[in-house]
Amino acid sequence: MKTKIMIPLLAGIMTAGIVATEANEIQTKVRKQEKFNANWKFSLSDNPEYREPGFTDSTWRTLNVPHDWSIEGEYQPNKYMGMRGGFFPEGIGWYRKCFTVDPSKKNKQFTIQFDGVFRNSEVYVNGRFMGRRPYGYATFQYDITSALKFGEDNVIAVRVDNSVPAGSRWYSGSGIYRNVHLIETGYVHFRNRDGVYITTPVVEKDEAVVNAGYKIVGSFFSDEEIKLYKKNKWLRLESCWENTPKAHACTIRSIVYDAEGKEVARSEKTADIYNYDKNFSIDCNVGIKEPNRWSADTPYLYTLKSEIEFEGRILDDQVTTFGVRKLEYIQGKGLFVNGQETILKGVCLHHDGGSVGAAVPEKLLRYRLQKLKDIGCNAIRTSHNPFAPEFYALCDEMGFYVKDEVIDEWTSAWGYNFTEKNTSKAGYGYAMDFNQWHETDLAETIQRDRNHPSVIMYGIGNEIPDFRSEVAAAQANCRKLLAICQREDNTRPVCLGNNGATAGNLPDFEVLGYNYVREDYGHKLPADECYELEHKKYPNQLMLSSETSRNEVSYYTSSRDLPYVIGQFIWTGIQYLGEVKAPKSGLRGWLASLLDMKCKLLPGGALYDAAWNEGQKPVLHISASELPFDTSRRYEIVPVTGERVYNDSAERFSWNWKNDGDKYVMVYSNCEEVELLLNGKPLGRQKTDFMKFRTEWTVPYEKGTLEAIGFNNGKPVMSRQLVTSGAPVKLMANPVWPMLEKDGVDVNLIEVSIMDDKGHLVTDAENTIKIEVDGGAELLGMDTGNLFYKGLFQADTRSAADGTILVIIRSKKSSDPVRMKITSAGLKSAILDFD
Repeated sequence: MKTKIMIPLLAGIMTAGIVATEANEIQTKVRKQEKFNANWKFSLSDNPEYREPGFTDSTWRTLNVPHDWSIEGEYQPNKYMGMRGGFFPEGIGWYRKCFTVDPSKKNKQFTIQFDGVFRNSEVYVNGRFMGRRPYGYATFQYDITSALKFGEDNVIAVRVDNSVPAGSRWYSGSGIYRNVHLIETGYVHFRNRDGVYITTPVVEKDEAVVNAGYKIVGSFFSDEEIKLYKKNKWLRLESCWENTPKAHACTIRSIVYDAEGKEVARSEKTADIYNYDKNFSIDCNVGIKEPNRWSADTPYLYTLKSEIEFEGRILDDQVTTFGVRKLEYIQGKGLFVNGQETILKGVCLHHDGGSVGAAVPEKLLRYRLQKLKDIGCNAIRTSHNPFAPEFYALCDEMGFYVKDEVIDEWTSAWGYNFTEKNTSKAGYGYAMDFNQWHETDLAETIQRDRNHPSVIMYGIGNEIPDFRSEVAAAQANCRKLLAICQREDNTRPVCLGNNGATAGNLPDFEVLGYNYVREDYGHKLPADECYELEHKKYPNQLMLSSETSRNEVSYYTSSRDLPYVIGQFIWTGIQYLGEVKAPKSGLRGWLASLLDMKCKLLPGGALYDAAWNEGQKPVLHISASELPFDTSRRYEIVPVTGERVYNDSAERFSWNWKNDGDKYVMVYSNCEEVELLLNGKPLGRQKTDFMKFRTEWTVPYEKGTLEAIGFNNGKPVMSRQLVTSGAPVKLMANPVWPMLEKDGVDVNLIEVSIMDDKGHLVTDAENTIKIEVDGGAELLGMDTGNLFYKGLFQADTRSAADGTILVIIRSKKSSDPVRMKITSAGLKSAILDFD
């Protein structure tokens, strides 16, 4: 059978957000920034000779970054502290890349930027040491100009040391797992990291004021000045320095374009910039009439083009996307975006992408975010580290609020060993580097992310043990981190994910973060009653459920009903690798989430789809289980090991059961009433409790169709069915995007389903599926919801879960057509052709 390429069902993935399209994208004319990802050499080994430019690496593997070597490895069940990273291998690896720079560019400056290298990276250019960066989630840069050989071969070598286990409490990946960029500028330019800082101090319906804060490096304004400097730079040794700094009358220009690429405003300022002034600062205001204001519901984006002009020449230009929005945190009243009260309906996410590991393609990020958007999610907490830059750009475009969390831990492990420690909270994580690196990592992350309208607050830690071991020192560190945040960006609040350590509830915080506030009261009270008690203690601060269970909807209703509780972040939005709580069970990751690893809805996701869309759209989901309605069915005991793990598989969106007898049915809904029918026979009608968003039914099993009908004002508004399917007969494949660009970078996702002869999904099918990709593409990964899987994550064969599997393919830089064949023994195959 040949499956026709279809227009994707996920239309929102292609249309979300209002942003300049490729056709009208504003480009720089002087500054150049290009991806530096292609044709790296890689070896999973270690030798100091690898840094030398003359080393022969011809036998090394050739690959493109981003690259994560851990996800390629085999299951290592006996690995020391392997449960942190999901029992994947780690180690030490080297990357090398040979490149040339045209001699005509000898009067340019070059900077290399790594968006993320995990971890303990060392960078060498032509054998010269550029620097070391321990933190694996940081974006960092080096000026490599002085190390370059113009017109000759250059070699960049990167050593990555992830050999010490437990560098994170979750799967981190290993290697250059994010993009690399080469930035080319003149010697007078906006500083690469923090040269353009956009705020919107005035946002009204009829007018907005955009403030552009510029930091400029003023070195050489002409080739003649460069020549003079090179000629005279050694004369300072003889106290006859001839390069006296001179003033240069420059024009600093700010131009604002709308989403269609049309200029809507501009301003200019003149200023004298001197040679060798690397910290020249100037603020410029631009007014926009009747602005389109950014929010999660209306994610409209403008573009600012910034220019430095001297004597009619543009010395540098930079393009920055931004949103016009007014953010207000009003004590006792809540969070307001553009004057509208806003509830954060959020999830915590880790950065991995399943079978691709930490090297997550942008399209997979988009797919995941859209699946969350579809159930009413409007906020993301980056747990517990900065994400890739493209993630924030997608949140800007698609409409998400982001709690930008920078670090997970400070100086202590859970043991009381503040100063004489030899472990960290993770095991051997950030606490080892905190004292030396916290200011650099925090400041540079804020500088990187502060122009994103999606970022509405910063996170400086999560469940910090220091508040239990050394309170005074912890509070001092907390205030130090707060001061750094306010220095770099005073337009957003700072929040700490706190779990019962009252010493962390400092009055310095505008918003207090609570992880599982019900735990502080022994789970005896619903969240709203807990917050009412907390509000009496802290009446002048807002409150946020910075981490909550996916099963307890009272965290949502507390933010709905109490104005001083501004929202929640559920643990977690999507299943992830690592942080295994039952290390002997064979488990590889975290199960308790709203969506599984392939982004298929789980029961927690159905609950919050109903709650978060209250008043927005009717929602109905039907699940069934063979276990009664109590909390015990959320867990199971693993045979032999006796470990207790989450058991979401006990409750399924399925009416395929092998055994007769009662089934325990749950209908998740925000409709006023729900009627349930089995094979057309009414089983009754129940009113929805809007503090629970679910109704419970005990139904004697009978094959056929189980249907739920939702009613508002006595009238049916929607229905949903579970149908008993027949035996598996065929495979169906749906590509999310109809095209695959032949650039060696583009990816596509294919949703594969196992169907019966009537076109029904076989919801209990676990058939083994094989993927063959020929021509101009390659298989990148396959994902299911089975986190007990012990095989290779980038293999071409996997068993389905719930009758489905998600396949990821990547194009090669080839003009060859692509044919993808999907097979399973005894089933009709599916074939996709991408021309």
